[in-house]
Amino acid sequence: MGNSVRAVEGPETVRIVPGRDSHGQDIFAFLVKRSYRFDAQGECHRITPDEPFVDVDSYWGEPGASSPRSEADIAPYKPATDIVVIGKVHSPQGAPVACTEASIEVGDARKTIVVFGDRVAMLQGNGKTPRYSEPAAFTELPLLYERAYGGTDTTGELEFAYPRNPVGCGLVLRDQAGRMVQMPNFEDPDDLLTPERLILGDVKRWNRQPLPQGLGWFSKTWYPRMSFVGVIPGFVDADEIMPEEALGLVPRNQIALGRQFRLPSFDVRFNNGASPGLALPLLAGTEAVRLLHLSKDGDVRFRLPGDRPTIVADIGEGESAPEAVLHSVVIEPDHRRVDLVWRSSVAYPGAAWLPHMRRLAGWVA
Repeated sequence: MGNSVRAVEGPETVRIVPGRDSHGQDIFAFLVKRSYRFDAQGECHRITPDEPFVDVDSYWGEPGASSPRSEADIAPYKPATDIVVIGKVHSPQGAPVACTEASIEVGDARKTIVVFGDRVAMLQGNGKTPRYSEPAAFTELPLLYERAYGGTDTTGELEFAYPRNPVGCGLVLRDQAGRMVQMPNFEDPDDLLTPERLILGDVKRWNRQPLPQGLGWFSKTWYPRMSFVGVIPGFVDADEIMPEEALGLVPRNQIALGRQFRLPSFDVRFNNGASPGLALPLLAGTEAVRLLHLSKDGDVRFRLPGDRPTIVADIGEGESAPEAVLHSVVIEPDHRRVDLVWRSSVAYPGAAWLPHMRRLAGWVA
């Protein structure tokens, strides 16, 4: 592209990233990140300076052996808006409880998880149904996928990592009298891990187990997200109907198509990293948000700020101001903070055209 190609920064940083959209069109994405605090009246106030772009993924522990803490902001194209909550579940009024619910509402969308205090399953052996201990009382629990269903277990001959969440807890492949198993804190209220379904028995039944529940970032290497880069999990029959299909998270007959090498090697849905159920049709940025038991304040409500940026882009063919769309909304309730990443994009003819490009600049009007 030569030395005359440059990125221009004004009062706000505009990050310029090449990529492709959902139609396979080559684009330059012009990204802007803005940070806010929301007050007790539900109004958002701009923080200056804005939080910097996150350039690389980070984890709560060792990469690959723990869940994501943050994900890079620089995906060039997301077909949906990611809604992510980073923080803790808090008990109502701060009083110790053994079980409660936590939820987030954004516009008309809602996700609820049931939250148990720490508990264990006691395996009985001889095919007897496991017994669960009473959940311990808690006042707060960190929102981590380590506390959701999943994990890694062994049959004695085979070590198996749950494809949906290999860092979680509660996965049991075989019955072993006297064994104590840490149970998930976070579950789907409509799909609880009952004692009768705890022991998997046959590893090929893993896909019938509960989907892990969380509100944070969902790892790129977990199913179903990994399937959007052509990686299909093993130990599942090709004709199985996955729960993710019924929920509309993956295409119909995805496993069979993957075995036949009929899935694309890259699908832009891979770029969406929100927990299942929280990658929403592109938001306007004005939606009402309600958080229940996700902060010490209990029931928190605010409205997204609605100040869509006007991003001016120039790829050497004159200035334009394509409409900005909302890539991600990351909420940290305990700090009353919300970060928004917006994207405008401009199409270009492809790699052969790049040596002729004389300018690459973006700024906020």
